[in-house]
Amino acid sequence: MKRIILTESQNESLKNKLMNVIDGAGFEMGVTVSGSFNNLLNIIGKDNLHDVLLKSRFDTSKIEMITSKYDIPSDFYTDYRWDTLRGLMNYWGPMYLLTIQEDRFLFQKQDNKNFWIVENIGQVIEPKVLESLSLKGLDVNKVINLYHMEE
Repeated sequence: MKRIILTESQNESLKNKLMNVIDGAGFEMGVTVSGSFNNLLNIIGKDNLHDVLLKSRFDTSKIEMITSKYDIPSDFYTDYRWDTLRGLMNYWGPMYLLTIQEDRFLFQKQDNKNFWIVENIGQVIEPKVLESLSLKGLDVNKVINLYHMEE
């Protein structure tokens, strides 16, 4: 793999151009132009990503780790029983409560896929969730790692 070394002014120019792409054409286009979510993050940085996510109404300060069935809001029990959710957490680890736009989501990493439950709706597949939120290409696991602070 070749590495390209940029001067500070070139890097700043690239960051500004990519932010303009995101502002004008949306997050998905920013991911496409940069080649991947990781490239996008490397170019614009954690603080600018935070600003982009806030514009999309994904409040990274409201990421909450769920480790007990008693921490899960009752609106998520429309399609799932407590025992099922407890079993998922026991097998796959913690879930995360995310607030994006007006919706709340339970999110869990499961091997090669991500599991999503939408409040008052039930399970949905990740590409549909991210596309509906205009965040296609977002690596939610990376966002959780960057912004979730364990207490």
